[in-house]
Amino acid sequence: MSRHSILTVSLLALGLALTPRLASAQKIVLASVTLKETTEAAFYDETVELVALSREESGCLSFNIQRKADEPYTLVIHEVFTNEDAFKQHLEKPYVTSWFKRLEAVKASAMEIVSLEPLQ
Repeated sequence: MSRHSILTVSLLALGLALTPRLASAQKIVLASVTLKETTEAAFYDETVELVALSREESGCLSFNIQRKADEPYTLVIHEVFTNEDAFKQHLEKPYVTSWFKRLEAVKASAMEIVSLEPLQ
């Protein structure tokens, strides 16, 4: 068996392929928003709950919200959904719409949203 064949068999055994998976159908979003310094702890608790519930959605591949290390009132949101439809369904969930309504009262700046796509 050639080295190429051994590599191919090894990669296939790991569930990988020699060509990159086409992930262009995925919906990937990176967003950031700065909160008012007076934001109550309850909003942060709601944000932790939003992350947990979002991760349970069948179309959610990844959902993370972190604070910027040098700007603790700035949240950075990174979301990956299987496709645009899964993302749209996510946005319609009651806990998401509720979080966005609550965000309106505590944000110090407009949310910046960037759609991303994988390098291929």
